[in-house]
Amino acid sequence: MLREAKFPEAQRLRKQGLTYREIADKLKCGERTLRGWFKDAERRQSQDADLQEAGPREADALSVEDWPTDREWPDDWDPQGLAKAAGWQLESAERMMAAVRGARAQDNRWIPWFIRRRAELDAGTLPHMQGVIAPRVPAWADAVAGLPVLDKWLGGLSACTEISQLILERDPWPESRFGDTATTILKDVLTLGRRRQGYAAAARKHVQEVQRRLDAIAFERALDIPLDDRPGPWRMLAALMERLPLADTVPRRSRYRDYALWQVFVGIFRFEPFEYGGQS
Repeated sequence: MLREAKFPEAQRLRKQGLTYREIADKLKCGERTLRGWFKDAERRQSQDADLQEAGPREADALSVEDWPTDREWPDDWDPQGLAKAAGWQLESAERMMAAVRGARAQDNRWIPWFIRRRAELDAGTLPHMQGVIAPRVPAWADAVAGLPVLDKWLGGLSACTEISQLILERDPWPESRFGDTATTILKDVLTLGRRRQGYAAAARKHVQEVQRRLDAIAFERALDIPLDDRPGPWRMLAALMERLPLADTVPRRSRYRDYALWQVFVGIFRFEPFEYGGQS
C-alpha cells in the first residue's frame, strides 16, 4: 500500500521541518493525499487517548471504525475547480456539488464518496488507480466509480468491485470514433463486440452474486414482491440490476430509462445501508 510504504518517511521528513509540499515532491505523491495521512494519524492518536481515558463500556463505543479519509469529501473543492480537474462542464459540476451538499446536510457520507470517486476517476487521481484511463462513456465511468461503493453499502460484498475491475480490464465501451473506411469500421465494430462479449461472460457470475445478496436481504425482510415494487432503495437497485453487466444498455421497456446511471447510484445511496448477517 502507498501509505504504508511512504508515511513513515513522511513523518521523519516532517520532524526535520520540511513543508507538506516539499515532502510530497520528495515522495512523489500528492500534497492533498499527504495531508490526509497526517490528519488521519492525528485523529487516531486522539482516539487512542480517548480510549485510554474511557471505561470498558465507553471503549466499545469509541472503537467503531472511522470513515476513511479517502472517502471524505474535500472541503476545498468547489464547482469551478471540480469542472477543471475532472473535465466536466461547469453545469455538471454544480449539479454534483448540489447533490453533495444535500447529502452532507443529511449526514449522508455515501453520496459524497461516490461523487468523489467519479470526479477522481475522470481526473486520473482515483486512489490506487493513478494513470488509469477513465471510460469515455459516462455510464461505464459511473459503474467503475459506484460499484465499489455499493459493495460496502451492501455489507462488505466484493462482487461489485470485481465487476468494476473487469470494466477497466476489458474496455467494453465504444471508442469515440471508428475507422475511416468501411473495412476498418467493420473491424472496429467486431473487435468491440468481442470485448463486450468477453467482459459480459466474465462479469456474469459476479452479477449473479449481487443478485443473490439482494435476494437474501429481501428474504430476511420477508419481502416477497417484485424487486422494483419494493419500498426505499429497491427501485433504484432494480434499475441498476437491469443494466448489469452492460452498464450502457437499458431494456427498451424499462421504467427507468430516463435515469442516468449516476442518478441510479445516488438514488440507492440516499438510504441507509442494509444490515445483513450482522453487518451494516
